[in-house]
Amino acid sequence: MTTAEQARLSGARLFRLAATSGLITGLSANDVIFAWRNPELFQWIAKLRVKWRTVAGFTAAQEMAIAAHLVSSFDDTNYGSGTDLSNPSSSPAYIRGDEGFGASLTAAREKTRLVAGNVRIADADALTHGASPTIQAQPFLWDSFAELAAAATVHKGRADLHHEGELTLGPDGGFIVRAPIALGAGGTGRLSVEVCWYEY
Repeated sequence: MTTAEQARLSGARLFRLAATSGLITGLSANDVIFAWRNPELFQWIAKLRVKWRTVAGFTAAQEMAIAAHLVSSFDDTNYGSGTDLSNPSSSPAYIRGDEGFGASLTAAREKTRLVAGNVRIADADALTHGASPTIQAQPFLWDSFAELAAAATVHKGRADLHHEGELTLGPDGGFIVRAPIALGAGGTGRLSVEVCWYEY
């Protein structure tokens, strides 16, 4: 039995989040485009899926990549800008997965401890941070694609990250998704993120 299964049997709540970015462009190397901060206690990430799809091709050929990094401390500060996905009342990006979902079943919209700006996804530009988060140097997920110049008659780039298993996040810990390589002229893309997690 996995840690997540044990957590659910012992009374933990199951949640699922799905969100899509705006049309992202002009990123510098290592710009953050998704951030997840657990403000207190513990969370168990059961599943994480991240997808990038290039929409407009780059003027010149280049490598495009996305990478997920664990963060051991956000310095008690949330990322800013982008879209706040933390509150299901104002931005219903997540639901409680172990409750029925419907107009008369409000438990599915129950708030988690993420409320107050702890989960954000980029709009058109990178997220910002006013402190000094401690980001692990090596990513725990990475994918890349060799983009051809926009004039080439080929399919545009894509990258997919997938984690399924036990990923335990402690207080003020979490993860980010960033673009390790700067986006060149003309290129745009869209990010989508799905997360299933447990918490008490």
